[in-house]
Amino acid sequence: MIGMLWSFLNQSLKNALSSAGIRLESEFKVSEIVEGENEVTVVAEDGRKESGGFVIGCDGINSVVRTSILNSHGLPLEPVDFTGIVQVRLPTLFL
Repeated sequence: MIGMLWSFLNQSLKNALSSAGIRLESEFKVSEIVEGENEVTVVAEDGRKESGGFVIGCDGINSVVRTSILNSHGLPLEPVDFTGIVQVRLPTLFL
């Protein structure tokens, strides 16, 4: 297990996405998620829309993404209380 600053992990993930040619949307405040048969569309508070095959919500413990998806499927919104440390094996690109 290794410890690292959040800023280092955040920048490492951004660099990995960029190197893989994956566009990252930041500062995109989600207001709604619309699931279709073959795609999902995320709508921002300012009206912008992004569609794709799946959504990865990295918006924290009070996740709008999680709430929206659970609500759309009629599932209960259970409180989240885990904010601890997890041990992972990282690929060498992060070391």
